[in-house]
Amino acid sequence: PVIARGANGLVVLTSAPDPSVRVRISRDGGASFAKAVRIGAYNPGPGCAYDPGRTGIAISGKVVLVAHWKSPTRLILHRSTDRGRTWAPPV
Repeated sequence: PVIARGANGLVVLTSAPDPSVRVRISRDGGASFAKAVRIGAYNPGPGCAYDPGRTGIAISGKVVLVAHWKSPTRLILHRSTDRGRTWAPPV
């Protein structure tokens, strides 16, 4: 899991325990978290030499970015502009 803290009590936790990438959001400084939301998936394939479950988080104001590897050659970026309430299609 990866965790990041933003302003006004925003805490974002990502995990990728299987081929799904999940995000949990807290708006009270980490005292409680909303139910995990699946925002993406990865496909490590045979002989995977990278860490498919590795995610990265960036927070700026109301914007939350989550990046993860979809495959050995494709990095995916997910974006929320409302503190993690909704997520745009990945790029």
